[in-house]
Amino acid sequence: RGGTDWFDGGKFIAVHQHLMTPSNDLVGSSWNEVTRNISRTVSAIEVLRPLSEQGDTEATEALYEMIAMRAYLNMLMLDSWGLVFDKETSDETSRVLRAQEAVDYLQNELESVINEINTDRGPSRFSKGAVEALLARLHLNAAVYRDPYGTPNFSQDDLNKVVEYTTSIINSGDYSLSAEYFDLFNDSNYSNPELIFAIHQNGV
Repeated sequence: RGGTDWFDGGKFIAVHQHLMTPSNDLVGSSWNEVTRNISRTVSAIEVLRPLSEQGDTEATEALYEMIAMRAYLNMLMLDSWGLVFDKETSDETSRVLRAQEAVDYLQNELESVINEINTDRGPSRFSKGAVEALLARLHLNAAVYRDPYGTPNFSQDDLNKVVEYTTSIINSGDYSLSAEYFDLFNDSNYSNPELIFAIHQNGV
């Protein structure tokens, strides 16, 4: 790609060439954005949980979405840094989880909302399909998450879960393959039947 705007000190080229170092700005900015947004989900959960307990159904639906979002963001942390943050309130220090503890935490978080979450808010919001997709991804990668520097042991139980969740997504009838692959990346992709969970390209 041409243009000095893309070069930006060479940080994108370093990523493309798999030559990233800890000083690459994309590493620090990724850490900051993911941890900042985990903090935002915790703050939202703090506000929504009491309202949900008082019977506010809109707050309850939003609470489930925030629990799923916190799990998703923590899965990004696990992918990139091998850890997740277990934190329920903003006034407590996060408990750092790794390996099996991290997998168990994410599984419990996602399973706690899978049958409760609203499923009709569109592909830029959490749905049962999105939660199932994350659970499938978690089980698919669990062996590496448990032992990132060793020899992964892919268990049959994990792989059966991958099949279970992906089959549920396929059989739901809510999704189908896009007729044109590159349409998935259009600004007007919101109604694309292949998208399960994606950024809504609405210019905001």
